[in-house]
Formats: sequence, C-alpha cells, structure tokens
Amino acid sequence: MNKHTKITTLMSDHVIVANLNNTFSQVCRLFTEHSLHHLPVVDEQGNPIGIISPRDVLNAYRYQMPEGVLATDTESIDRHISISNLMTANPTTLEEEDTVADAAAMFATHPYQAVPVVNSAGGVVGIFTTRDLVKFFAQYD
Repeated sequence: MNKHTKITTLMSDHVIVANLNNTFSQVCRLFTEHSLHHLPVVDEQGNPIGIISPRDVLNAYRYQMPEGVLATDTESIDRHISISNLMTANPTTLEEEDTVADAAAMFATHPYQAVPVVNSAGGVVGIFTTRDLVKFFAQYD
C-alpha cells in the first residue's frame, strides 16, 4: 500500500455538476439519472461553490416545503427550494497533487463523505469519496 498514491488515480473523473441556475427538480433528476451520491455546485468558471448530498435534498424537501404542496408540483417546489439554500457552501476540496495520505487525514478530521478535486486553476476535475479510500485499502487485504 503506497500512501503517496495520487488521488487522481482513484477519484471519479466523470463529474456531473450543478450551478445556481439549476432548479430543485433538475438536481433531483441529476441524482437519479446518474446514480449520484454527491453533486458539486460550480460557478461560471467551474470552481466549486457548494456540494449537495441526498440528505440535503431530503432535508430541504422536509423542512423547506410549505404545507399542502404536492410532491408532483415541481413548479411550486422549484420556487420554494433554491440551490443556494440546498447546498453546503464553500466545500472543502482536494487538489490533483494530493495523495491518499492527504485524503485520509482530511476525512479523519472532517465529517465529509465526498469532496471535489480541483486543478491548479480551481476548477472541478473530479470527486473523491470515502468509498474510493476504502476501495484503495481493500486492495491490500
């Protein structure tokens, strides 16, 4: 097991992202159509400004929906739940040069399950999860 292995060799590099112009229903579709577990939110330059988890979606639906709005009324839902209120803002990120040891230290000291991986310009190039880390460790069992 090499703790100096770059996270870029393990991360998901086909990253689906959202932006602040997306609606709640569009975000829900992204989660289901692409079997996502986490969804980075980026600005116009592709830099991460937030991240959304399925728990965020469920909490928003539970706590931000006015009484009487039906689950099928996507227009009303989209008016009441904004992406900026849905996401966790200013996500912690990892950089392309970071190693498995760097990621393990970050996950050990923070309650995150996934973080965006950024390039030197700050753009999202991947997502690295605790699951990626566990798969890496399992190789050496």
